[in-house]
Amino acid sequence: MLIRIGTQNPVKIAAVTEVLGMCKPFFEGAQIETEAVSSGVAEQPRDLQEIVRGAINRGRNARRNADFGIGIEGGFGYLGYGPRWANFNVCALVRHEERIWTGISAGFEVDPRAVRLILDQDIDLDEAYRRLGLVTSARAGYEEQGITGYVTNGMRTRKDDIKEATLRAISSYLRERK
Repeated sequence: MLIRIGTQNPVKIAAVTEVLGMCKPFFEGAQIETEAVSSGVAEQPRDLQEIVRGAINRGRNARRNADFGIGIEGGFGYLGYGPRWANFNVCALVRHEERIWTGISAGFEVDPRAVRLILDQDIDLDEAYRRLGLVTSARAGYEEQGITGYVTNGMRTRKDDIKEATLRAISSYLRERK
């Protein structure tokens, strides 16, 4: 079985690989490849539908001749009241016959000052938090801790969020197999 993950981001690769390792015997012995692919959405998706579309596009673009393509996309969406926005990660598991299962991580509320920067200056979450002095890395999304680690004081990481989204997508697939 060949599984291709549509990214070169080491945090996403590690998270997905760990979850696949937990899903024995279904994915045991699977060959895992990675490839940078296009999401077809904005650099900083701004609603849940766009985040889901980006994950699905990445999974489809990665799949090609593989048994499964896996796409991960992060972004933020409006919570529907006041200046409240939250960050989410979505995983799309794409089967060779175009069957798709998705999973969504828990979200965290984005600092309102970061929201303003993202919306006004068209920058991504990492850059907004860096400009505010809340993180030091310009590419926090490529680090295990990520912005999630900052907002939870290290109790949860970006890798944890991606693992959660991946586990939810794969669980839906495995449930259908029964």
